[in-house]
Amino acid sequence: GLTQVKVSGPIDRGSKLAAGTDGAARALRTINLDGVELAENASIIGVALEPLAAVDGLIWVLVNVQ
Repeated sequence: GLTQVKVSGPIDRGSKLAAGTDGAARALRTINLDGVELAENASIIGVALEPLAAVDGLIWVLVNVQ
């Protein structure tokens, strides 16, 4: 469902979010290895519905219930 989530940014609209060490959600990290984009192996909380340019704040997220 939809809810506001505390995030540490920056966050782009459509970013998949994972739990951060400070208790706030953060964007899922990816690396580029020989032209292949790989995402970290972390549980996804949901998808950001709005961007955040600041260091931290509240944004609307579509939360995945698992």
